[in-house]
Amino acid sequence: MSYQLLQIPVSDRKKISIQYYQTIGSTNTEAVNLARQGVEEWTVVAAAEQTAGKGRFQRQWISQAGAGLWFSVIFRPRIETKKINLLNLTTAIILRDFLEGIIRSSSIGKEYAVELKWPNDILVDKRKMVGLLFESAFSSKRVEYVVAGIGINVHQSRDDFPPDLQESAISLKMVTAKNWDLTELLKQFLEYYYLEYNQAERIQFQNVITRYEKYLLSKNKKIKIKLAANEIVGILKGINSSGHLILEVGGQVKEITSGDLWTINKVEHP
Repeated sequence: MSYQLLQIPVSDRKKISIQYYQTIGSTNTEAVNLARQGVEEWTVVAAAEQTAGKGRFQRQWISQAGAGLWFSVIFRPRIETKKINLLNLTTAIILRDFLEGIIRSSSIGKEYAVELKWPNDILVDKRKMVGLLFESAFSSKRVEYVVAGIGINVHQSRDDFPPDLQESAISLKMVTAKNWDLTELLKQFLEYYYLEYNQAERIQFQNVITRYEKYLLSKNKKIKIKLAANEIVGILKGINSSGHLILEVGGQVKEITSGDLWTINKVEHP
């Protein structure tokens, strides 16, 4: 399986290396394999098309050729294992800010809310534009690697999405009426990601929770969460210092961790 090697200089001594495939099963699967082999941080696996793109809970991420950005970034973070979820939140914030900037500069006549749906989605106009999938490995209470899988809908029209997603999914073209050079868009984002992530890491992710909660969808509203065996209805109160969701249920506070099998449905207002 061959790929094109692209490199982005981000400092005098550092380049981001992108292995760009025309077609691949899953960028996350290949990135995990590379991480296990010891490749350096900021190695990126990207593809024009994924035939077995992965979402959370074994769901498939639909990744048609030329329709979006499908890529995975390898990290070797210096962070406590109990705070690993902060990497997920940091990436979501960086993506949100990046997309808001290009949407504001490109869309005509309408302002779009760009919000964060904990833990892995970015919504534009209440519809999903971005999904994240993080995979990691640990040894001796140390983080060996983290792979950040990112899928961004770029060129789809409403009819390009499956019927069950047409009301809940959105693309960059749908809000900007613009065609995008996918390679240049990927390079532009990775440059921004590198700078913002390293700044967050330098201050040990101190302000991540505050920044994330500013754009958290449904904060202080009634939501329903599906767990593996049941559902919980409560008020979404925010995110704690470990990056877990805090839910108020019948006057009691429950912590929902990223390890639980759950999804958030559409908000049900009281």
